[in-house]
Amino acid sequence: MKCVHQTSDRTAAHLLRSALAAEGVEAIVQGEHLFSLQGELPAGLALELRVCIVDDEQLPKAVRLTAEWLRQRNGPPAGEPWVCAACGERHEPQFETCWCCGAERDA
Repeated sequence: MKCVHQTSDRTAAHLLRSALAAEGVEAIVQGEHLFSLQGELPAGLALELRVCIVDDEQLPKAVRLTAEWLRQRNGPPAGEPWVCAACGERHEPQFETCWCCGAERDA
């Protein structure tokens, strides 16, 4: 079993596991049992979860998918704010759909 990502964010760990599963890579989240001990562990001890794949032969695919997932999740795309052509609402560059009218961002 190979681990492809480590985080203290429980939600992120499960979202990544689900994203891998959607691409045919079975994965599990290790370390969840420690979350029940929060408050009991020594101060400063970080609780880390590991997302690990079940089939080691899928490691190259899992590493690529994990890197893509992290890149999409961690950073807003560079660029300028945009204005919806349909309603004129201003949006930050990371948004692809107008929150006001639902129109898609023009290319």
